[in-house]
Amino acid sequence: FGIRLRLELRQGLAKCFVGLTLFVALLFVVNATDVIRVPVTLIALPYLGVIAIVWGSYVALQGLISRVPALVVLPMAVQTLLVAGALNACFLTYGILKEMLV
Repeated sequence: FGIRLRLELRQGLAKCFVGLTLFVALLFVVNATDVIRVPVTLIALPYLGVIAIVWGSYVALQGLISRVPALVVLPMAVQTLLVAGALNACFLTYGILKEMLV
């Protein structure tokens, strides 16, 4: 059961990375054609933040799945990781807005 769950996690991670990368590439193309001018920082930093959050979630869940039955720990682990991701997003947004004001 654990091996199948790890395989599904890895496939989900790959799909998430590919989808997010294609979306960001599309934003860069739109930005390059001068249809909409958006600072590259506003595209790149959230992308890197999401990649870091998803990778951290993947690593944490990989370790939990190998040690503890998934039905016991998975809901609490996902809740904890979502809270951590939300805090990370808040700090990134705060930092960007603070730099724009200065």
